[in-house]
Order: sequence, then C-alpha cells, then structure tokens
Amino acid sequence: MLFKTRLWRGLIVVFTFVLSIAIMAAIILEQFRTSIDNLTGSHSEVIETTDGDNLFKEFVPPAEVLNADGTGNSNKLIAEFIKFGRRLSQEGSVLLKNEEVDGKPALPLSSGSKVTLLGLRSLVPIMGSALGQPIEGPVITLEDALGGTKTDFANPEKTTSGNASTINNYNFSDVGGEGAGFELNPDMLATYRALKPDNIAYSGVTSRSTFSSVNVKYDPQEPSLADIERQDPDYEESFADYDDAAIVVVGRPSSENNDYLPGNVVEDTHMDEPLALSQNEVDIINKATECFDNVIVIVNTTSPMELGEIADNPDVSAVLWVGHFGNYGALGIADILSGKVSPSGALADIYVDRNMSHPALVNVGDYRFSNQAEDARSSKYVIEAEGMYVGYRYFETRYNDIVEGRGNADSAVGAVASEGNWRYNEEVTWPFGYGLTYTQFEQTFVGEPVVTKTEHEFTIEFKVDVANVGDVAAKSIVQIYGQAPYINGGLEKSAVQLLAYDKTETLAPGEHEELTIKVDLQNIATWDSSHENADGTYGTYILDVGDYYFTLGNGSHEAMNNILAKQGKTVENTSGLMDADGDSDLVFQYTYDNDGKNAVDDITFSVSKAGANVSNQIPYADWNHYEEGKVTYLSRSDWTGTWPREYVNMAAPASMQDDLDGKYYELKTDDDTSDILFETISEEGELNFIDLKFADYDDPRWDTLLAQMSVEEAMGVIAAGGNNFRNIRSIGFTGGAYTENSGNGVALTLAQYNFGKAPWTIQRSDDNIRYELEVFATAPTVASSFNPDLHYELGKMVGLQALFVGMPILWGPGMNTHRHPYNGRSGDYYSEDPILTGNIGLEFSMGALEYGLIAAPKHYAFNDQETNRVGVAPFLTEQRAREVELRAFQIAIEGTKYDTEEKDVGMLGLMISLSKVGAVECSASYGMMTGILRNEWGFHGYAVTDIGDDMDLFTAVVAAGTTGYDVRGAFKASGFDDYESLADGIVPSPDLYKGDAHILNQLKTAAKNVLYVFTQSNLMNAFDYDTYARWNMTWYRALYISLISVSGVLLIADCVLYIVGSMKKNKNKEAID
Repeated sequence: MLFKTRLWRGLIVVFTFVLSIAIMAAIILEQFRTSIDNLTGSHSEVIETTDGDNLFKEFVPPAEVLNADGTGNSNKLIAEFIKFGRRLSQEGSVLLKNEEVDGKPALPLSSGSKVTLLGLRSLVPIMGSALGQPIEGPVITLEDALGGTKTDFANPEKTTSGNASTINNYNFSDVGGEGAGFELNPDMLATYRALKPDNIAYSGVTSRSTFSSVNVKYDPQEPSLADIERQDPDYEESFADYDDAAIVVVGRPSSENNDYLPGNVVEDTHMDEPLALSQNEVDIINKATECFDNVIVIVNTTSPMELGEIADNPDVSAVLWVGHFGNYGALGIADILSGKVSPSGALADIYVDRNMSHPALVNVGDYRFSNQAEDARSSKYVIEAEGMYVGYRYFETRYNDIVEGRGNADSAVGAVASEGNWRYNEEVTWPFGYGLTYTQFEQTFVGEPVVTKTEHEFTIEFKVDVANVGDVAAKSIVQIYGQAPYINGGLEKSAVQLLAYDKTETLAPGEHEELTIKVDLQNIATWDSSHENADGTYGTYILDVGDYYFTLGNGSHEAMNNILAKQGKTVENTSGLMDADGDSDLVFQYTYDNDGKNAVDDITFSVSKAGANVSNQIPYADWNHYEEGKVTYLSRSDWTGTWPREYVNMAAPASMQDDLDGKYYELKTDDDTSDILFETISEEGELNFIDLKFADYDDPRWDTLLAQMSVEEAMGVIAAGGNNFRNIRSIGFTGGAYTENSGNGVALTLAQYNFGKAPWTIQRSDDNIRYELEVFATAPTVASSFNPDLHYELGKMVGLQALFVGMPILWGPGMNTHRHPYNGRSGDYYSEDPILTGNIGLEFSMGALEYGLIAAPKHYAFNDQETNRVGVAPFLTEQRAREVELRAFQIAIEGTKYDTEEKDVGMLGLMISLSKVGAVECSASYGMMTGILRNEWGFHGYAVTDIGDDMDLFTAVVAAGTTGYDVRGAFKASGFDDYESLADGIVPSPDLYKGDAHILNQLKTAAKNVLYVFTQSNLMNAFDYDTYARWNMTWYRALYISLISVSGVLLIADCVLYIVGSMKKNKNKEAID
C-alpha cells in the first residue's frame, strides 16, 4: 500500500507539471495564433453574422473569376494571376543592349531556335525575395517557358514549398501558356542540375536563410568551368547542336534582414565586391563568347550589379534585365526573347561600373556609438554624409558641374572606375530610366505647356506626341525631367530629376499617341531648413527665381544632356567634357519671376495641400542639431572638399542622450480633461460601429461613437493594432486577424479566409485550396514598367486576392527609396527615385481600394539598411529627408491625382520603420507621425509599428500619433505592462492617463483612424449588427486541449487514488493499533 501511495503521489506531481505546461502552451499559442495560422495554414477564427442577407454586397469580385451562380472559380482566379504575372515581366523587363549579329539584331530570336542556357541561375532563376517579398507555390522557370511551346500548368513540377498547389484539369491555353518554343541544350541543364547547391532556390537562397551579413561573406556559388568539366567532360561538344544563341543568366538575391556589405565576399570568388561578377561568372560568359556568335546575358537581380565589362564587351550581343519576376514572369521573358512582344521597361536604378563610386557607400554597415553600452537601448548609428546626392542625383549632378566648371567637380576624388579625374561615361554603365525596345520612337512636346499658378499650387501640363517610327509594335515610356536654378554656394539641388512619367498603349508602326502629363512643381521645390517663416518657425519649400528646364529623355543622362544643350553646351565647346550632344528641341525653358516680388518664392509651397503651414519637424535627424559642425555633408559648392569620410566610433554628445534613451515625453497629471469624453452615451442614443459604414472622416457621428469607448478600450486599439485586433464591446466592434504581409500578393493561401459566408469563398474541397497568393514579381520589376495603369492593376489584383481571403489591410508594398545598391532589401522597394516610388504607391493603393483592401506601405521611413535595422539611428538633413525618402510617401498619401471636389483621397495605411530618424524612434517621433504625416499631409489612416518595435515606449508612441503596435500577441489582453523595464519610466494605465489631455486626445484620434480605415474596407462586406467571431478548431488547439484534458483527467484520477490509498493506509494503521 505504501508503494502505491507513493506512486500516486509521484504521478500527481508529473501530471500537475504536464497540465501546467499544457496551460502555458495554450496561453502562448493563443497569443500568437495569427502568426501560427500564417505559418502553418491553420484557420483559428472566422468572422460571421447570424443574418447574412445584407452582407457581401459592397465589394464583389468580377464575373470573370466566378461561376454562373456567383461562387468562386479557383481556376479562373489563378488564370488571372498567371496572365497578370506574365504581363508584369513583359513590361518590366529592360533591354539594355541589342547589337547586330549577322546583319540583324541579336534579339528577338527566331521560333525554334536551338539555344544553350548557361549559368546556375538559368536553371534556378531568382523569382522573389528570400524574405520580405518571397514567392510561394508552383513556379514556371526559364527552362519551362523557353523550352516549350506550351507550359503545363496542370502538372507543375517545380515549387517553392511543401504546400505547393496543383491546378488540376486546367486548360492552360486559356491563359496564354505558350512559351518561346526554343530547343534547349539538355546536357547543360542536366549538368547544372547535378551541380546545384542545396541552398540555392527560386527565392535566391533557401527561404529565410542568410546570404550576406556582417558575419557572413557572400558567394554566388556559380560553378566553375572545372566543376562543369568534371561533371561532363564533353560539355562543349553539346554546344554544336544548340548554337543559335547562348543565354547566360547571372543574378543576385534579395532578402529582408540581410545586406550586402563592402568587400564582404568569399575570397576564392575572386571578386572585390558582392555585386561584382565572380570569376566563375566571368569565365562562363567568356566561354560563351568563345563558342557562340550570339551571346545574350539575362540579368536576374534587383540589386544593381557591376556589369560594365558586359556592356563594353563587343562579343556580348544583348543584355536583358529581368529583376525577380515572380512565379509566372518567365512567360513574359519568353515572349520578349521570342519576339511575341517588344520589351518596354526602363531601369528604376542607375547601374554603375563600380558600386563603391556611390558616395552613400562610404558609410554603410555596422557602426556603434563609442560611449554607449552594447546592451544600451540605442547603440548603433549610420551617418548619411552623401546628403542630397543619392543614386542618379549624384552622378548626373557631378557630371553637370564638371561640364559647367563648378565646385571642384573635375577631380579624382570619388573616382573609382575612371582612369584619371572623375568621368561619367567611365563611372556609369546605364543611367536611371534607360531602356531599349525592338523599334524606334520619336517623342515631341505638342504646343505650349499650360502653366497653372494659384496661391499654394503650381503645375505645368505638357502634351507629348509619341510616334512609332520603327517597324515593330511596342509601348513607349514618356519621362519628363526637370532642373531648378542653382545658386553657387546656395541650397543643394540635383541638376536633373524625374518629375513625371507615363506610358503609351501598344503602338503599331506608324501609329501616334498623345499623352497629357501634369508636373507638380512642389516636386522640384527645395526645402530650406534655415528659412524663417512669418509665424516664427523655421523651414519651408522655396522656389528660386530664374530659369527652369523641363525635358523628355530616355533616362536621366539623355535628359541631362538635353538641358545642357538648351544652355548652349556641346561636346565640342566643352572640349569633350560633355559626353554626347543633347537635343535642345526637347526642352521647355520656363522663366519664373515670382511676379516681380522676392528672388525667392517662399509662399507657394509654405502651405501643404491639406492646408497646414509647413516647417521643420525633424531637426534631430541631423547630428549637427546636437553637435554643430560635427558632420560634413556632400555639397556642390566643393565636391572635393566635402567628399564623405567614414564616420566610425562616434561618441554621442550629452545633448543626444535623452533621445537615445527614449525619454521623449513627460506625462501630465493635472490637465483639465473634462471635455474629453469617454464612456458617455449621447442623448440621441448609442451608436454601433456599423452605423459609420463608409462615413466620411469628418462625420460628426464619429465623436458620438468614440465617446462611448473607455480609455482602456482606446488603449487596446493601439496595443493590439497588429494582426489580432480586440473586441470593442462599447461600440459593437468584433476584433479579428485583419492584417497581413507582402505586396507581390497576400501572404496567405486560399484556405485562410477570414469571412465565413462570402459566396465566392473557395471551398475546402477545391483542388486549389492550398494555392499560395504571393506570386507576382517583386517591386523593382514593377517599377521598371513605368506604367501607372499597370501599377493600378497590380493593386487591384492584390485587392482581389484579399477579397477572396477576407483581408482588409495589407502591410505593403515597400516604399522606401534605395539609398545605395547594397541594401539587401532592395527587392522589396521600388526605386532610388521618390517620384517613381511615390506614384507607384499611390496607384497600388487606389487599385487595391477598388476591392476594399487598405494598403499600408512600409517602412515609414529611412529603412536604408538592414544591418542593425532595429533601432539604428540614421543621421541626415531634413532637406534630404523631405526631398527623397519622405517625398515618396507624401505623393501617395496626398493622392492629389485622385482627389475630387467631393472627397480628398489618398493612401490610408502605413507601417513604420524599425529604425530611428536621427536619435528619435520613428514611431515615437511627433514630428514624423503628427507634424508631417497627419498635419501637413492630411493623413487620417492606420499607422502601425513594425513587429515588436518600441513596446517599452507605449506612452511616447501614443503621444507621437502612432495608431497601433504590431506585437503579435505580446501585450496582455488586460494590460500594457508586459515589459518590466519601460524606457520612459511610465507604466501605462487608464487611470494614469486621465490627467493628460494630449494623451487622451491622441488615444481618441488613433482609435478613430483605425476604425475609419475599417469602415472604408472590405471588412464592411462581413459586418452587421450581429457580427461575431466564430472559434475554429485547429491542430494546435486540438493538441493543447487534448493534452489539458488527458493530463487533467489523469491528475484527478491520481488524486482520487491517492486519497483512497491514504484513507486505506490510515484505516489499516488504525486496525493494527
């Protein structure tokens, strides 16, 4: 009996422990259930209503993807994705070189051409980012698209994940599955198959693995000629039967959480920099030029590679840039190579001979304050000493100043590829905006541009005639560049910058199209941080009196030369400093005299489009704000004397310390808050969230609704502002998983729908229910199309995906500009240019909204490198911030293209950067979140932190104007104090905030903005007065419930047996006694 009693007691301990573990696991799993659902494909919750008669009528899929009875047809839906993915590559691929071979252009190739594919990436091309904008599911590779007359969508053999769907019984001819129809060299494909490293994948490298970082050196892993010969000693003999052309593919991956870093390469690659060609890549190209007359290089990268030796190699016939082209983009590439369509893209980034010639790359990587502890809240920084001169702005402006004889531009300082002094044509391979087609176009301005000037608006409208004067049907990009007058030693200005663009329809030979393009002169205005405003503040946009130049051009350099030609410059009269004569007939010169007033117009753009006075908002972005004169920024006044130095081991001055420590806000305790109403019912009665369906932001009923909420509920809107919103009982709002990631598709499968009764929901019995939706090309390929209509259609396509899975908010696309080529996340962001980036963001957002998807692009702002991205302090001038990074977001948020007299529209969502702006966290920067975003730009949408960021600054984040945290369940449902150590020393609570009017008003505004966004979204399809969240059984719930149940039952049984055994033991003892 003693043994049994001890046994039961031991089992009680064991099952108590198991039960405790099971309960803890249940709590953790439920907190992070949305993330687990996304990772595993489970489905924990569905939004439903008891009366569905009035639902799913606000946003409806097009008939093309539905059956006759209104139910969803997965085959038709996927067919639309395939066709659109193909079109993205058709328009986004960029022809950079196309020389003649045997009297005709190298491209296109004839049908039936016998082709040899070379390079590891010809077998495993990069179609998406490794992390950030990955691709998922079945893919069509270059081998598939080039090597067949049709692509078998019914039996995809190549996939990116174990969740790969199949498209059963699908008639692929309906979606144009025709490939190029080339005959491919099977021996080389088999050789590369045998040599492929395990970590090489269609997203560049194995999903989520590191390809380059501070601690990992980069290796493209291209097999050597010796490797190939060991695998197939007779490989060269196979060339004879497939010698119409060699197509060599070179590429570089892109990924969140990784960077390329200067000199950070594996030694035996024999390359100096990670974006240079490795020796093995050079060797395979040289082998191709030895053995083939027609050598075509496909550039499969979103990070600008160093390709000068390819551009200059007379034996390389053609170069086609394709970016990372998504699951189906290979079909579009096949169409270009075989001549079914003409390429029509243009580079969204400048390509230079040696990337280290970018002044931004002097300061990139891992920099740590010399006087901050390693575990300090803020220990890392980067100085962006290039100032205004990022991307093509630097190269074109320095070139202009050499021609003009200005600012010591003509020197060897900063020259990397030039043999002597800096020369544009030696440093630059292909300019920003450059691209060829299979035909020729002529573009001319039509008539006089229309100048419209009001007190606070200034635009010029151009009409451009585009004529196809060649013999192939094609589309043509129209780019308008501008130059503002520069005063020696004055404010920094780019000598040329893109101001607007558009694209024609396909024009047959001899056909014309006239485009009307409007230029907003705010985009050429200059931010003057030192200007004193009438209200005593400093900083505004100014326009100098003088000559402004506007020109057409096939890229930034042709535009620059056109402007120089208009100013009287030629190759001859500049003694060859100008590298080509421009066309002055393509330039409109506009002399602005400010109506004879001051030499500087400081009025026109001193008031924003939202009606707010503008002024400096982020002085702390500049290190010199804390320590005057410490940092020197690159300047046109003296290119040589101000060339960036590397800022290492910087000591933060005492004046910066509080900002680095997160001490941004001092809580008030005795404000009069009696007029800030919470938990108050209007005399007219209660309102429900659904009563504000599609209401205007200024509808007075919002005040009534918000007054019903408690302070704790308002805090909960912010604390759970990620992908698991809480219920708000006081207004009848049902929470749920209402956000998801990506921009090249929604990061879900068709199985992961939120809204349970949508008539078009794909049923779980459907063959394609596991179909992954991240299938489109990544951002730079999209940007390179330069087609606003295509960008709008991409938004619609992703919006359609969101409608099928019931997702109202998308964390994407990415809208940071490319500071330099080495940001590993370049594949998630469109371009180095803010005008191109901003307009794509606007078009995407407006297209997505057609199906009720709120786009929340990321990352606002300054995600200029992934190294130390969490909390890194990038220091830059406010002028640079305003005219580059922030201008992109401003265009999309102001949305003036789509404004009407009845409604002010624009982007309604944002995700905030993990970085700081200067020494201040972006999410806690009042200047960023309220001063600029809300007040100047008129933003009244959803602005969420990146995952887990600044949770120790809850009060400061609320005070700044951020509307929510993406915390993935980390904040407790009942409180906001999970972190034992809060940086600002303020433990948030409703009682604590009741004495601070600013915090209470910011809480209300945040709640209003979030709820307003939902009322404009596809969430309105599923909401009515009796909406509720239905709890679904998932595998992990079944697991922990079973574990709790079994361990609980066994624990109770052991307790009973222990008690019975103890009683018997006592009775026996009494009997003996």
